[in-house]
Amino acid sequence: MARRRARERGITLSVPAGAWAWLLVLAATQFWLGVSALTGGRMGPWFGWLFLCVGCASAAQAWKLGTLRVHMTPDAVTVRGIRRRTIAWQDIRTIEQRRSWLYGRVVEITPKTGKPVTALVRASWLDDTFERDRRDLEQRWRTRTSSEADRSPVSSPPR
Repeated sequence: MARRRARERGITLSVPAGAWAWLLVLAATQFWLGVSALTGGRMGPWFGWLFLCVGCASAAQAWKLGTLRVHMTPDAVTVRGIRRRTIAWQDIRTIEQRRSWLYGRVVEITPKTGKPVTALVRASWLDDTFERDRRDLEQRWRTRTSSEADRSPVSSPPR
């Protein structure tokens, strides 16, 4: 019974906390440098504003990485980030890895209709879970789509 509930709940993939937590520490340091430069430190006010802007960018990236989740169930995959999007396995056209100028290597799920959704992000060079999660996502997609193709009636070619 417990196995059945675990299967129904599915599996959740996410960026490891250590990969985005250092961005929060970096953002706090940048905010501190920015405020100290604006309150009469040795650096000029331009450096203060620069550090505050870069700190905001670091905090935003940490928030995006920290909230990105992929939840796989037997019926569909749900990507949770800024928005939540659920795509049935049979409605997925491709799952591909590409390079993003902001995040580096990402895995995108392209549905048959609609825009691609970023599902996984390699947050750092030390992120060893990225490849495993990508393989797991692709394997589940192939398993689900091939099992549905096996269940569908296939007409024999005319002779």
